[in-house]
Amino acid sequence: MAKAQPIRALANFVENRLMSGSAGSDERSGLQERKIAFLNAQLLPGSVFAKPQFIDNLICEQSFRPQYLALKQAGFSVSPELVLTPSRQENGKENEIGACLVLAGKYRAVNEIMIERAHCLTRKGGMIVVAGAKNVGIGSLRKRLSQTSDIMESMSKFHSVVFVLESKATIGEKSDMKIPGNVNIKNQKYDTGHGLFSAQAIDQGSALLAQHFDNRLSGKFADLGAGWGYLSAELAKRSVNITGLDLYEADWNGIIACRQNLEDIAENIETGFYWHDVTSEPISRRYDGVILNPPFHLGSETSLELGLAFIRTAAEILRTNGIMLMVANRHLAYERTIDRHFSSFRLLEEKAGYKIIFAKI
Repeated sequence: MAKAQPIRALANFVENRLMSGSAGSDERSGLQERKIAFLNAQLLPGSVFAKPQFIDNLICEQSFRPQYLALKQAGFSVSPELVLTPSRQENGKENEIGACLVLAGKYRAVNEIMIERAHCLTRKGGMIVVAGAKNVGIGSLRKRLSQTSDIMESMSKFHSVVFVLESKATIGEKSDMKIPGNVNIKNQKYDTGHGLFSAQAIDQGSALLAQHFDNRLSGKFADLGAGWGYLSAELAKRSVNITGLDLYEADWNGIIACRQNLEDIAENIETGFYWHDVTSEPISRRYDGVILNPPFHLGSETSLELGLAFIRTAAEILRTNGIMLMVANRHLAYERTIDRHFSSFRLLEEKAGYKIIFAKI
């Protein structure tokens, strides 16, 4: 079965339908005479997107660090969070955002929040162009939206759907909306947010790893791929000899959640929060210990290399005699790389499909 490519469908629609002159002049003015916002932005294929005029007019939002860096490297204006305030309407000036592109993903709540924010970011009467893959619910999203909004135009291509809405909101009403989500653990409420790893419940592997945190752990630690901060929070609560704790996470929304969740728990520990791509951006700081539950998915594909990159980074940032505590799915073959980069390692526990590994530099 051919793979759905909503980014190609979106690029094709914008280039051939809206930028070619086939659309009405009012429609095209939103994309040619004003700024264009792009939520969940990614690099778009197609010659029109390499034109300086288009690059200059596009304002991108991308909360995932690797894709943010790719957009920045390509010369686009990009931010992890677009927030426009009513001050843009001062002196009678009209909102400069004439259209908004939305690349929908697999999380329903995230998509619906992006659509609402698109209405608020875009001038009233402007265009909202939404694209998503057929196999992750774009059809049901379009159906729900059609109950409250008119679908101006729709097309199907590359196993994806693109449709157009007319913006009805005005700037500043809800443009700073957050994606809700929380987990409660022993009367402790954690903010998570839909779209983050284990947003609805504690990951079993992370819970298993946390059981190995105790007062034998000491010094300054790093949490690589911190998510919304569960492992760091447990480390701070269970290991009183921790003096410093730095959290690294590639999702901007995860870093926001980490700050909120660690605010009271780690009040006596020096903490740092870094929006960072562990696999591509160097870390200059050095640590006595690293904790990690490394990711192993790139989109819908399993990637052993992703977890291996986290392990190599852990080895690079540890001081002499530094330690790594990690959890992984039992079938993932990380041991050879761990043996290559650490002086010793051992399996602490194997349970419910997970393994806990202790390694030392």
